[in-house]
Amino acid sequence: MKRLDRITTDFTKKITEFYFDKLDEMVADKRIENLKSGKSTVVPLEEVFKKAKFDEKVLKEDFLNALSQVPDNEAFRNDKL
Repeated sequence: MKRLDRITTDFTKKITEFYFDKLDEMVADKRIENLKSGKSTVVPLEEVFKKAKFDEKVLKEDFLNALSQVPDNEAFRNDKL
């Protein structure tokens, strides 16, 4: 019975992963189609930050602080963001 539960769990995980991968692909394809047709546009990140009243410097500091908590991240901490 334990083996059957494991097989069922593995199968369920794979089906769920496939479903969300396919859904992600479909959403991405639709967004690309909308961009090409002019139905939507790309908004620069700086504009999003301004509109949402985010402070980019604070976000970068928060990100670097969170990153410093992750083991084995020396390459990321030394990279210029």
